[in-house]
Amino acid sequence: EHEQLRRRLNTQVDDLQEDCDRYRRKIATVEEEFEQQIKKLKREKVELEESETRSASRISGLEEEVERLKAELTEAREA
Repeated sequence: EHEQLRRRLNTQVDDLQEDCDRYRRKIATVEEEFEQQIKKLKREKVELEESETRSASRISGLEEEVERLKAELTEAREA
């Protein structure tokens, strides 16, 4: 009876160890996926910031062009 109890306990310990190992692997997988998502979001953030900078530059250039054309129009009307 003592031997049977010992075997049962050993089996339970083995099962618990397998469960722990499985959960550790799942946690590692989730952590890896999370890290990949963070990297992707950081890349997207940089791309959006760069795009915003380019857009701001374009807007500034267009505003300057509008002012130049207004000045030309004013000169043409006065002439």
